[in-house]
Amino acid sequence: MHRRLLSIPILMGLVVLLGTTRDTSAAPPPPLGDIQVAPGYKLVKVASGVVAGPTSIAFGHYGQLYVSSLFTGQISVVPYHGKPWVLVPPGKLSGTMGLAVHPRTGHVYVSNSYVVGPNPGTNPDDQRSRISIVHPHSGQIRTFVDDLPSMFFEDLGAPVTGSQGIDFDSAGNLYVAQGINEESREDGDPFQSAILKITPWGKVSVYASGLRAPYDVRVARETCGPKGYGHALYLYAGDNGEGAENEAEDSPVDGLTTRQYYDELNRVIPGKHYGWPGGSYLPHDEETYWFPGKSHIGPLWNFEVVPPNKYWPVPAWPVPTGIDSMHGEHGDIVFLAMFNCPSFFAKNLGTIEMFSGLDCSDRRVLVSLVDGPIDVRLGPYGHRLYFAEFVTGDIYFVAPCGSWTAKPN
Repeated sequence: MHRRLLSIPILMGLVVLLGTTRDTSAAPPPPLGDIQVAPGYKLVKVASGVVAGPTSIAFGHYGQLYVSSLFTGQISVVPYHGKPWVLVPPGKLSGTMGLAVHPRTGHVYVSNSYVVGPNPGTNPDDQRSRISIVHPHSGQIRTFVDDLPSMFFEDLGAPVTGSQGIDFDSAGNLYVAQGINEESREDGDPFQSAILKITPWGKVSVYASGLRAPYDVRVARETCGPKGYGHALYLYAGDNGEGAENEAEDSPVDGLTTRQYYDELNRVIPGKHYGWPGGSYLPHDEETYWFPGKSHIGPLWNFEVVPPNKYWPVPAWPVPTGIDSMHGEHGDIVFLAMFNCPSFFAKNLGTIEMFSGLDCSDRRVLVSLVDGPIDVRLGPYGHRLYFAEFVTGDIYFVAPCGSWTAKPN
């Protein structure tokens, strides 16, 4: 089997810097190159290269944007006004993937992976993931939860595809998009290929299972709890799958070595299983099916491969990365970065997409020809969607000329 290394966890760079309103009337925006925006929307380039290889972005309580770097472990802050500054210098963390700001304390939580043994590429116990807490002013780091699965990605020379995107509910529970360690899959470790829930006291449980390699997760709706604090009623998450070495007869693109489409958009409900291994759209294989006997839920979307084009002569995996959501007039609106990856540093193939309507059935491309979009995040006031390019480190925002639910002109 040829297994695509998890949700591209490594290239995820999200440099979405600022996230708040900024006056750009004094000077024209920088040129946008080949990047294209849909009719009825405007696109503004906010900044260039805040960190090397950004993976995640998150807004703080005062509109500041936190940006993490995969390659150096650095976390930088882009304030509402003023110049960016370094909160966590390079080398203090490694394999940083997801960022989330605690809804009450303002502390920055970061998922990161690290090597603990001499053979991280072959021994699953030689690389692990953890959730760290960073003080928003001093940058002091302490460990919140440790010893979660991870996987060493040889092409990047770093441990990745472990604990990835993270998000809080209003009660302070943390949800983790947890990838897989292929070498230890047969061990049946429940804390991989799942969405994990971590209480404020550090107790880890499986919120939902059967998601092979989710890159990001976003709390969408909550229960009504005491004092207005609630637990997640459901989440949204993308998922990144795998392919088979032999070319399938039903392959939609010549030369594509995959049997089916594995990349998905899911509405994640607590306690449910989402089909991997075995897949919600593949026959169960009793030799590899990890959770035999469990019923499973199919995805909202199965994403097809991107056919060859003038930029790349080979098919591209869709690879959903960063995700965000908001409440619309007729249901949830989900925003998704699509890496569309024939290579980790592919240019001009990525898209920023919006899903709305009943069960997210209306799919619309907002921005195209993006150089490796890695994360998306709604700004503090919800009318701007920020995204970062992994390849260039540039940050943009896209905004509707009217409302997100209005049809384009």
